[in-house]
Amino acid sequence: MDNSAWQNAICQAASQGHLHVVKYLLNITPQGIITPLEEPLPMDKAAKFGYDDIVVVLHEHPTTSYCTTDAMDDAAAHGNLELVMFLHQNRQEGCTDYGLLYAAMNGQISH
Repeated sequence: MDNSAWQNAICQAASQGHLHVVKYLLNITPQGIITPLEEPLPMDKAAKFGYDDIVVVLHEHPTTSYCTTDAMDDAAAHGNLELVMFLHQNRQEGCTDYGLLYAAMNGQISH
């Protein structure tokens, strides 16, 4: 499996919540994989769809330990405070103003 096919497969598995497939793909990571991966990143996809367990697994693996501010922005937009806190405590990417904006637009912020 080449880099592109592997990355596509792990992104699809991450975005659909297939933890067992993500773990399998991590076990067969191709030799010479180029990191950081190209966007979209598997961790961003998992965060977008609320798969916290997959985010943690990807965070712990050196090949997939990359994400963008999209991860925290999307977690905030969907009201996933637990994931926002995990990303804040364990990652350096942070978020953008859009995270707060999307959270407010989606009714995730109470006063």
